[in-house]
Amino acid sequence: MKHLLLFFNFLLLSLISYAQTEVSKQKSSLIVALDVRAPRVNGAPFWNSNSVSDAILGITREHNVAPDLVSGVLYGVREGALSPKDFSKLIVKPRPATNGYSDLLNSLHSQLPIGSFFSITSFAKPYSLIALKDMALTNRTFMAIITDGKYNGNDDYYGEVSFVRNNFSQEGKNEFKKSIKNVQTNYFCEYLGSKSIIGGYVQLYEFIPLQQYLALESVLDFPHEIIAERKKSSYSVKFATDAIQNKDYEIQKLVLSLYNGDKIISSQEIHANQEIELQISKSEINNVHIEIDSWVKLCDEIYNNTVLHPKGSKLQGSEGLTRRVVIKKEKDASILGIVPLPDFLFSISFWTSSQTTAANTWAWIIIFILIAIVVYIIYRSNIYKPIANEIKI
Repeated sequence: MKHLLLFFNFLLLSLISYAQTEVSKQKSSLIVALDVRAPRVNGAPFWNSNSVSDAILGITREHNVAPDLVSGVLYGVREGALSPKDFSKLIVKPRPATNGYSDLLNSLHSQLPIGSFFSITSFAKPYSLIALKDMALTNRTFMAIITDGKYNGNDDYYGEVSFVRNNFSQEGKNEFKKSIKNVQTNYFCEYLGSKSIIGGYVQLYEFIPLQQYLALESVLDFPHEIIAERKKSSYSVKFATDAIQNKDYEIQKLVLSLYNGDKIISSQEIHANQEIELQISKSEINNVHIEIDSWVKLCDEIYNNTVLHPKGSKLQGSEGLTRRVVIKKEKDASILGIVPLPDFLFSISFWTSSQTTAANTWAWIIIFILIAIVVYIIYRSNIYKPIANEIKI
């Protein structure tokens, strides 16, 4: 029996540990973006896939990036284009990551267009992000840019800006500015590092959503303080959650955890617009609280794949995605407003599960008993009992 109890305790701890791991885990995606003007190296029509794959593996491992999903994009504007409509093109849709990138790079190389193109490298990152719009949900997005490191082939950033100004139509310019501004407003593109390859570089970036001031209250209505109702053998906590319509955010997942101090007691996935009931033992009621962790999709109309994570960075809004709910114990009902209802009397109150009803009932019982005692005393005191010297025979 002892071994069986130990086994069940171990199983419970394992399940709680697994749940905590699942809450902490973040799904990541890597976008591999290749310059359409990929230079010819050593007589080959493009960069060697194996060497570039090794460079991507090297730079991602250096920065502890282990993507769950990978995708491939070609970027560049055809000479004479009036707008950035085809600036970035998704070639390899998001798929599970493997141990290398050679196959993905070969797919990109096989789709390299023929003709004269401008890289416009300085704008490759936001447009490569846009190419993945609505493709696959992820918590973190990384990008590996494969480039010769030259702006339109001449190391001139302002030349690229001039190209946009002089070649795009007014409509194209407006579209270009709007797209770049939208990405920059919603995401911080953090440079992580680079690896040299023959004739160029592999540069690694992370797109961090700028949601530092996000609050769960903007998408979910829930109580911040709950009164735990006293029951015969435990305390009951009941409350409801209601989704709030918000065009900028969409709840993907909610996890409710019950804590005793810093120790987690239980954890469960819940849903918006749900009635929730928890049972808490009397031995734990004085030191418990609830934490709600939320996963919220950012509906930015740019990328539409980012799910903000409660264990993510502060910049992406993690502090607003976890909320603590205070639990206060219901005051014990009292009998006649004087004596708190004892557990024993409450437990034998078979006619009700409400401590208030039980206390009121016991108050009436006590009153009836006291009245009966008084009546009995009065009755006994009024019975005539002659004393011995009063009796004459």
